[in-house]
Amino acid sequence: MTGRLVAAAVAIVLIVMGLALRGTFDGPDEDTGSATVDSSSGGDARVLACTDGLDDVCRTVIPDGWDLRIIPADITSSTEVVEPGGQVALWITFGPWDSIRTVDDRTNKRVNTDMPAEGETIAVSPAVTVAWNDRAEVLTSACGTEFWTCVRDHAGERWSSFGGDSRWGQLKVGLASPTSSAFGAAAIANYVGDTLGATTYSASRLRDASVIRAFDSLDSVLRVERSVLSAMITRGAASVDVAVVTEAEAIDAFRQSGDRATQVTMAALAPRSFMAVKLVEIGGQSAGDVRSDLETALIDDGAWRDPETLQPATNAATLPFLTDVSQYPTDQGLPAVGVIEATRQAWVTTAG
Repeated sequence: MTGRLVAAAVAIVLIVMGLALRGTFDGPDEDTGSATVDSSSGGDARVLACTDGLDDVCRTVIPDGWDLRIIPADITSSTEVVEPGGQVALWITFGPWDSIRTVDDRTNKRVNTDMPAEGETIAVSPAVTVAWNDRAEVLTSACGTEFWTCVRDHAGERWSSFGGDSRWGQLKVGLASPTSSAFGAAAIANYVGDTLGATTYSASRLRDASVIRAFDSLDSVLRVERSVLSAMITRGAASVDVAVVTEAEAIDAFRQSGDRATQVTMAALAPRSFMAVKLVEIGGQSAGDVRSDLETALIDDGAWRDPETLQPATNAATLPFLTDVSQYPTDQGLPAVGVIEATRQAWVTTAG
């Protein structure tokens, strides 16, 4: 274990040094994929850029005659898609990826002067845990509401060692891939924040031995699924005991699952954090009907919350959702996007 900690610490030092040399908002070294384009215009149309994970809603709101470009949820792809002189007029993404601010570190001036510093928040959804009721009772008894602490303390252990049924085997945590999913990366940053006792932190803290050990603990219990809740619903507790997702994803999944919704408990993830859907207008392009259509798709027809009132979706009244969001931060409760990307890289190096 000592050798692994030293090797991981050295690797993270190199990551942090690389980020410093390339600039805080430069992208990761690994190739996470390239943009894909839906086009019917021969390449002359305005382009709606859409971060992967929002492609279904983007196809709902795209104006007639526009092209749709789906891009991976990472800084490199995000920076490239909004570079100066491009055809992208609107960009729908997750916060805080909208705040990439394409900066030239030598002059400290934004490269793309047509791009705002950040986008408009259209909808938000709290990060939550969803656990089978019997597992939730044991977690609450053993750890209170501190879910990440429970993961670190009991990773690799059988449920029976901290109050659960011996037939449950080991604790299994479901999460979207931290290497390719915006929410997966944000959840890993939330995990590091809990480890360090701070919602925000600097990339240099990723070399701390406590963070490396925390990564090792989470890696031993993690079940990466493209759709964690689909796995829970179809395969039951044999696949995942507790999932880390957005509230919106949970409501959407359990809306169509019959009595499964009564078999799970939703709880706030600590530290409290939101995911946000952002709309970025580029080059003076007006969002027009896209804004209202996006609000309708996410809040009225979907399960996201209004960023001003934080009221739950009206169609979620009979489903599990958070009843108290009073302790959530006024911002997203996440570190800067450059730090999230550094955390993603550190996770890949240490645990991936």
